[in-house]
Amino acid sequence: MLRHGQEAQVRPLENRSLTKHEPSIPPRGRVPEFLRILPCSSLVLMSHIDVLDTGAGVLERYADVLTPKALDVIAGLVALDRERKDLMQARLERRRRRAQNAERIQFLDPESTIPRTQIKVGDARAGRFTGSAIPADLQCQWIQGTGPGAKPRSPIENSIRNVAYALLSGADGWMFDGEDALGQIETMSLDNQRNLRLAFARDPIFL
Repeated sequence: MLRHGQEAQVRPLENRSLTKHEPSIPPRGRVPEFLRILPCSSLVLMSHIDVLDTGAGVLERYADVLTPKALDVIAGLVALDRERKDLMQARLERRRRRAQNAERIQFLDPESTIPRTQIKVGDARAGRFTGSAIPADLQCQWIQGTGPGAKPRSPIENSIRNVAYALLSGADGWMFDGEDALGQIETMSLDNQRNLRLAFARDPIFL
């Protein structure tokens, strides 16, 4: 996401020019502005060249993060974006209807089924379902932390300190947030990924 007045890094091909970058404030749920998914109607594996529109210079400046393999993985998920947009639109419509009719938010019907599962809402509430085993690293969650792994518009020597401070905090677990805490400021999410890669690889700049 961008703050008002910031320059977007990419734009979709439909209904707008690729030569003009306009400031915008995208609603929640939009993909990062540095990497926009283009329309795709069928679930097929396509090259990123066919379905992704990256901003000028982004691939060159973040070649260590946006590798060909990473881009192809993102391209493979493009066909799911239509459903994401449909779900977001349905949510907005429900909110509009509730506001227009002064309706209260209702709990889900206990007899309804949770999408993409065979579990009824009532069974989920009662704990009548079986989930995956909890990984050993996540079984101790007394102290948790969350925050981005990068600082906006900072040189990497300063930006990567966010990762160091998190790992030295003593928390049992840390979620390097790529959405709310990160803010999706320009290409900050790519800085987030870069810093984490350097930290986990014990790169000299991190140590």
